[in-house]
Amino acid sequence: MQELVYARHDWILYLLPSESLSEGLQASLYEWKLYESEDVRHITACSVFVRLETDLGWKEQPPNTRLVPKHWSHWNGNLPADDLRSMLLQGDLLRFEWP
Repeated sequence: MQELVYARHDWILYLLPSESLSEGLQASLYEWKLYESEDVRHITACSVFVRLETDLGWKEQPPNTRLVPKHWSHWNGNLPADDLRSMLLQGDLLRFEWP
């Protein structure tokens, strides 16, 4: 994904069209924006839990790497590949069955 080199910001959050941020994740991302570049230089990427909407309610999925630096080079299709070293952010991505 070479277009990341043209990104205005140092970190990019990836979402699917059927996903939305929980309030907890919104708060985590707001706090993330307050850090200086030097403060997060050692962090490789960030992961979040994904909750999937089902007919029986919400089902929690394993964390996915979704917040990555713009120089990221590890991909699983159109999403960042999971990084076991990533920092886990508080909050969830909510994946809706019907957008």
